[in-house]
Amino acid sequence: MEITEHQIKLVQSTWEKVVPKSFEISQKFYGKLFEKYPNYKQMFKTDMREQGKKLMQMIGTTVLGLTNIGRVTPTLKESGIRHVGYGVTDDDYNKLKPILFWSFKDSLPDVFTDEVIDAWNITYDIISNIMIEGTKKEESIFMRVLKKTKFW
Repeated sequence: MEITEHQIKLVQSTWEKVVPKSFEISQKFYGKLFEKYPNYKQMFKTDMREQGKKLMQMIGTTVLGLTNIGRVTPTLKESGIRHVGYGVTDDDYNKLKPILFWSFKDSLPDVFTDEVIDAWNITYDIISNIMIEGTKKEESIFMRVLKKTKFW
């Protein structure tokens, strides 16, 4: 999946508007996520305020790295591997995307136009595909440990 320079600029410029509202957005995201998928709540063992900060930090790091995705690829793959340990499946990424975009658009309706959502859609797919790719590496020591310890 390819992303254009214009789309990268759209995502990065809208991210600047997300940052001041990141707490609100993360709370909306997790609230809607647990409303729609109550079973996901068991995956989270930490304080949800902290979890929201982690989510926004990871998105921010990736958004800033879009111009050189290779630089953030190892971090994303590691994150994908960790998420398997939390019980996240490949299919879960598709369930999360509309909820994340809803939380963006609900908090910043004038910013998240159709064109912006399209750019974010490509960005999300790039991120999730890299995370999923990290879980497919058979040589991953962490993945072998997960399988042996029944976390899989």
